Amino acid sequence: MTHTHPQWYLNLTAHPEAEVQVRDRRLRVRARTARGAERDRLWAMMTERAPVYRTHYEPRTRRTIPVVVLDPITPA
Repeated sequence: MTHTHPQWYLNLTAHPEAEVQVRDRRLRVRARTARGAERDRLWAMMTERAPVYRTHYEPRTRRTIPVVVLDPITPA
């Protein structure tokens, strides 16, 4: 059982600006942790599409598994 957040999450919260690639498109994003009703809604959506998060990962920890939202950073 693991009860601490993974290092990738800690790194992302310390340095929330990142670059992601979706197919052949790259974009700059700012990561944030969803909270409250937003987190609950996104978690339900994720576990519906990938039940392994609820059946495999969630039972193995006492912590709330964070949901990270990547907001695009618009160029200046």
